[in-house]
Amino acid sequence: MKRIKLIIFALVLMLIPGIVSAHTITFNSNGGSAVAPIVVADQGVPAEPEIPTKEGYYFLYWCDDEELTNYYHFQQPLSGDKILYAKWVENSKVTTRIDFTITMPKAGTEIKKVIQEDEYGQYDEPDVYPTIKTSLNIKNEFVGAYVSKPESYEFFYGTLEAGKKYPVLAWISIMEATDIIISRDVVVTVNGVEVDVYNVGNTWVEIQPELLVMAEYNVEGGNQTFTHGDKTTLKFKCEGALDKLQKILVNGKEVSKDNMDLVEGSTVLTLNNAYLNSLDAGEYTLTFVYSDGTGETTFKVVNNPKTGDNIMIYASLFGLSIMGLYILRERFN
Repeated sequence: MKRIKLIIFALVLMLIPGIVSAHTITFNSNGGSAVAPIVVADQGVPAEPEIPTKEGYYFLYWCDDEELTNYYHFQQPLSGDKILYAKWVENSKVTTRIDFTITMPKAGTEIKKVIQEDEYGQYDEPDVYPTIKTSLNIKNEFVGAYVSKPESYEFFYGTLEAGKKYPVLAWISIMEATDIIISRDVVVTVNGVEVDVYNVGNTWVEIQPELLVMAEYNVEGGNQTFTHGDKTTLKFKCEGALDKLQKILVNGKEVSKDNMDLVEGSTVLTLNNAYLNSLDAGEYTLTFVYSDGTGETTFKVVNNPKTGDNIMIYASLFGLSIMGLYILRERFN
């Protein structure tokens, strides 16, 4: 009977080797909060423990050497006991917010496929990309964005339609050694709107927002000229719908409702007389900003030449008066 038990026990050991052969990972948090050891079967893949905390510091990752030079990958099978060491960086070096400015190509733009070739073979890429800037604006950042197919990393090829949203894959990566670290909880905005973070690492982040292709509306009444002192107004008509109008800009500055009149058809704008007289002489850019597009034109404001002539006349008369007084004074003396 004893012999049978020994045979059964041996079979169990053969079927479940992990019961006998197991390894322990011990965590040295280097001054951070304590992390409990974990036990993993031989050749098992350990799960990452919860992130430790440390006053004034941000946790980067675990290393398998005391010098903190070897990043430890938890996805690799474990074949022996191991001690891991926490690597930290000061909070002041951690970026917790990144603002993206992404401008889509114009409506009607056809994105075409371009065939490229390198040492690995041929590949295709689009000939037109969105333009992108970030608030980091550091020398060694690498940023990019492209219009993609829905729920895909694949490039979109075709003509962009006004008023339609397209998925865009955008990213920033810090290419060289730097003091800047991107927080795993980083807040990302695109054109002022917070978006979900698709992927993030210590030196990179990826996002996949959907962005609207804006229409470019025609504006009638451009290149008009207003003369200071006139009692006239300037009227413009933009083909965008009035109910989608968000604001009117003159040289990038919003025009208040008191300085203009708006009526439908599609959008008819009148800049009133008092407002025009308040502008300095010069050329101005007028922009209609809609929720689905923009319209833009220019107008000029000039000084009244008669006003200039009158000033010259008054100046001449003043000069003659002074001269006359001087002559009279000399005569009586």
